[in-house]
Amino acid sequence: MTTDTQPCSVCGSVVHESPRYPGYLCQACAEKVVDANGVAIIYYNTTLSGSGCQGYYSYPDQLYSDKYCYVEGVKCIAEEGYFGGIIVQPERFWDETI
Repeated sequence: MTTDTQPCSVCGSVVHESPRYPGYLCQACAEKVVDANGVAIIYYNTTLSGSGCQGYYSYPDQLYSDKYCYVEGVKCIAEEGYFGGIIVQPERFWDETI
């Protein structure tokens, strides 16, 4: 791993370094987001400019009104990214986030 990479905080695969989000998930892990009961969730920005964060159950298309989610048993939080997009990282990293 070079200095411009970091490990995914769930599976350990290599992702681009992000000092702002030191525990963000790789794409493969971010696609495994579920609620506490194991039901799949997808988070989207609420505006076209990439702001806001809203979760939906993948089937049926219903709102999921919590920022807390799980990936491979790891409790995570999904939030709007600083420059837009959605960032998912384990709960413990949000306390360290800039």
